[in-house]
Amino acid sequence: MDRKPNNKRPHRLLLFAVSCLLAACLTALPVAAQILPVPKAAETTEDTWQAPDLADMSVDWWPKLFAGSDEVTDERIAKLLEAMELRVRGLDGEELITAQNSLTFIRSQLELLALARKGPVDQDFEPPLAKEGYSLDELLDLRAQWRALASSTTQLGLQIEQSDRKASLIQDRRDKVLREYDAIDSESPSRIFAGLNRVSARIEYELARKNSENFEQTLKQIESQSPVGQLGCNQY
Repeated sequence: MDRKPNNKRPHRLLLFAVSCLLAACLTALPVAAQILPVPKAAETTEDTWQAPDLADMSVDWWPKLFAGSDEVTDERIAKLLEAMELRVRGLDGEELITAQNSLTFIRSQLELLALARKGPVDQDFEPPLAKEGYSLDELLDLRAQWRALASSTTQLGLQIEQSDRKASLIQDRRDKVLREYDAIDSESPSRIFAGLNRVSARIEYELARKNSENFEQTLKQIESQSPVGQLGCNQY
């Protein structure tokens, strides 16, 4: 009796091959998942800094104002001015006028501070031609240049002393203003005026200190680049 051909065998082989392929793919999935890069979380660039309230100012309000790039600092200064203006609007009569005058002064001091933060203008000198001998007119011209530079250095020295002295006096005023601020009730309108005084004194102090630094840098540039002094013209 003839046997019937077994048609199920090829199907079983095909099913076995497919099963092996699926098993291989499933085994590789965890490895592929480990290789795939994990997307980075989006970085937030929003500034979370909040302008201080004139009636509730922390001791570190100033360093926080400048804790960032120049662009961030400029944005925070603008927010600070806006917050102070809103706070002052709650006053009436002469108190409002006095507070607005204080804000005008603070704004002008901040503008000066912005200029001072850029640093001094570079002092460039064109060196004179060095040669074995000079005519009388050339010596007189060099002597005049040396005197002009000597006068500039003397003036800068005086400006440095004045700025340092001013910063010291403002520091004493800052200490007094802070004591007055802490002694005033936070709900009193006087606290707002004391807050304005704190802001003003801090800006004035920083401006005096920055001006002194700029004067010192300018003085060093003049002393290091002065072409006249290198020729010994002070001997004539």
